[in-house]
Amino acid sequence: MMRLIAFDVDGTLCEVGARADFEDGHSLLRHTRPMPAAIERVRAFVRQGGQVRFVTARHRRLAEFTLAQLQCWIGDHVLREHVSLRDFDPYTPTDAALWKADVLRAMRPDLYVGDKPMDQTAAAIANVLFMPAEWWARGERAMRFAQVADANDRWDLVEAVA
Repeated sequence: MMRLIAFDVDGTLCEVGARADFEDGHSLLRHTRPMPAAIERVRAFVRQGGQVRFVTARHRRLAEFTLAQLQCWIGDHVLREHVSLRDFDPYTPTDAALWKADVLRAMRPDLYVGDKPMDQTAAAIANVLFMPAEWWARGERAMRFAQVADANDRWDLVEAVA
């Protein structure tokens, strides 16, 4: 049984509107909305005794806004130390993926749920099971992906895990 699941936030647990400004916490509050199916699965996992953590490429200056959203959507038991936010600028997908991989490697979750190829890359680098966000919301099985060492940088399914 899985005991600790880490989640990306934007695109995984909430939809982000086109007008959202990732430099402005108030803008994020106005232009993001939770994804009900994904949030309910997180709540159900916690009710069953599971632990959750959040690894997002949002900057640390947005910590209070991010924490407020997660507490509103998931519950007051989400604490600041449960949320990992980047502390570097400028943002690039490559740097974010490497940073997320380092966080995941240290955290050692049983599963990482994310919506972008960067999330999948981070999980593979950290050797953590990965699940696409849409599969999480639908209740699909977790899968471990391994990067194939070829010129196309393909991903192949190595194993499926219940």
